[in-house]
Amino acid sequence: ASLAALESRVGCLPGTVTVMTGSGGAHLYYRHPGIALLSAADVHGPGLDVRGDGGLVVAPPSRHPCGHRYAWVGDIRGMRRETLADYLADWPAGQLTPPRRSCPPLTSSSSPPAAPPAAGLRASSRIPEAHREARADAILQALCEQISSRPRGQRTRTLYWAGCRVGEHAAAGILAPERAIPVMVSAGVAAGLNPEVAIHSAKCGLRAAAAILGPIA
Repeated sequence: ASLAALESRVGCLPGTVTVMTGSGGAHLYYRHPGIALLSAADVHGPGLDVRGDGGLVVAPPSRHPCGHRYAWVGDIRGMRRETLADYLADWPAGQLTPPRRSCPPLTSSSSPPAAPPAAGLRASSRIPEAHREARADAILQALCEQISSRPRGQRTRTLYWAGCRVGEHAAAGILAPERAIPVMVSAGVAAGLNPEVAIHSAKCGLRAAAAILGPIA
């Protein structure tokens, strides 16, 4: 849905090397533009992450924790690691200029915002100080909603994922882990997780982000 919404705004993205992920998503591989391309989550809409400088993805034929493998799409005969770049489309920089967004202020009510908030951009200096706290609140609320809405059997993995997202937003200077982790753990416990399991999953995700992005304040 997010990709369809993006392409309705900017046009169809160039066809390129594509991987189906073990969780049912997709990775579109593009040629690096030769200028800074930072990694960040939800840059172009919910679930539309960018992995560029400092980022990494899981590659085929790795197996996802759910048991499904990552797989190349289409006929890959003749494609080799050393010639992969020959098959890539150029990064569509002109189409993928991140839209400007502002976060609505949160009220004292516990009701979620009407629409899912966009996660923070890596260049946090572009976010006005007055909006930074509201954006952090919106991101944390959205992460907790993801944790609490997952069916039984997926909550531990979702807490790990949320810990990774906190690490990314912390690296961007938007969300402090010492604030976010206890709130997410509480959401996991409220959803039925054992407290020790919830803490372990969230902190493992945070450490995984730190291993990629470097020390997180």
